[in-house]
Formats: sequence, C-alpha cells, structure tokens
Amino acid sequence: MQVSRLDIERELRSRFALYSPYAKQKAFHNSVAPGKIISGGNQCGKSIAGTHEVAFHATGIYPDWYEGWRLESRIDVVTGKRVCNIIVAAPDSKTLRDSIMKKIVGSEFHEWTDGLIARKYMVDGSFIKSRGVPGLLDNVQVRRIDGSICTVYFRSYEQGRENLQSITADYVYCDEEPPSDVYAELMARLTATMGHFAMAFTPLKGLTPLVQEYWNQDDSSKELFCMSIYEVDHIAKDPAKIAQIKSNPTKNSSKNSKPSIFILLS
Repeated sequence: MQVSRLDIERELRSRFALYSPYAKQKAFHNSVAPGKIISGGNQCGKSIAGTHEVAFHATGIYPDWYEGWRLESRIDVVTGKRVCNIIVAAPDSKTLRDSIMKKIVGSEFHEWTDGLIARKYMVDGSFIKSRGVPGLLDNVQVRRIDGSICTVYFRSYEQGRENLQSITADYVYCDEEPPSDVYAELMARLTATMGHFAMAFTPLKGLTPLVQEYWNQDDSSKELFCMSIYEVDHIAKDPAKIAQIKSNPTKNSSKNSKPSIFILLS
C-alpha cells in the first residue's frame, strides 16, 4: 500500500494534536541539549512526555509548538538508504511491553493499532518479536515523513548491555534509570552518530552518579527538568490528592532520595 507523505502528516499531526503538554513537559520537549531528563512522581506524565517524543522522532512529525532537537535521517554506508535508529529501554520486559512499547506502537492483541504511531505507517513484515516474551517486539520499522526508515528497538535493562552492542543509535530513550553498565553501553551506541539521550524517571535511587551528572551543574549539554505535583493539572486541582502524596512521600521515593526537591517543591 502506497501512503502519501501528506496522508502520513495529516493523520499523525491529528494524533499528536491530542497531546497538550504541561509547562514542564513542554520545556523538556523543547530542549536542544544532547542529554535531557524529566523527573517527577508517579502519574505526573513523565512517560507520556518520553513516549510522545519517541513517536515524534520515529515519524519525523513534530507538533507546531515543538522547538526542540529534531532527528535527521542519515545515509547507511551498507545499503545507501536513508535510515535512523532509536533505542527504547525500560527496567524489565513486562514494563517495556505493557506500558512503554504499547504507548508508542500499540499491542499485538490489538494488532498494533492502539499506539501513537498508526499501524499503516509501520512497515509490513518488519515486526521482529523478542525471544521468550510473548507480545514484546525486538524491533519494528517506521516510515518517516522524509521517506526514510526508522527502526525502533525495544530493550530491557534485565537483558544486560550485551543485547545493545550491535546497534548504532541516533536517539535513546530510557524509562526509569538504567544500571551504570547499561547506561554506559547506551552512550556508546550514540557515539558514531552524535545522537541524543533522554530519560524519564522517578528518583527512587537517590543522587546516583547519573543523576549527579545532571544535578546542579553548568554543562549546557545536559538538562534536568523536575516536575512538581503543583505543575500537573490533574493533581494540582485535587487538594485531597496533594495531601495524600505529602502524607506518604515514600510511595514516590526511597529514604535516600529527595522527594521534597524532586516531587513536591521543584
């Protein structure tokens, strides 16, 4: 089936138009820093922001308000075709399949029709399944607006760094903080393309070395966006919800983290 670029742009813009980011989400999207993190408590919209940005880059379609970095396809030295690669990573296969992957490309149960990216723009025959995890994709190819192909790889931290080593990535998105060895390998995957890294997470591990890279520093190549509960409309407008979170902040943090900074007051 031939799909015109106009058709792709019209449908994907209509899908993305349903997303109206909060101020802190929008600041995250509009950052041009090569590395950026959005942090906050549960249900604050961190993963919503992260998965939408993956969809923007995978399709090459960006909302009118978007002012951030844009992923450009490149020439593959082997095939001579224009391509780009995205790695989407999460702590475990179940989270990856049931939450992150589902938001982006949908689920096998719904024949890949319930994600941000419409099924007809994913290449037929490109749905490569992950071994041993029903319904989880290893990777899938997406037609971009510029005519190139973006391959989106889905990886869990539990698979280890070895499962990342063959990929040349242009963009990496992590949902929750990866182990140090996995993070190092993800950064290595971006070296050849000088690609960008993004992460959405709840600071359950406290001020880890990765968080410290982004915390209180003047490096313009790294930006940290802390989303307060007061910046999330569905929470900020509900005094009972705010009181509940304040009375039990440990649901959103470990005893070594800083919930008052990251979640309540940022």
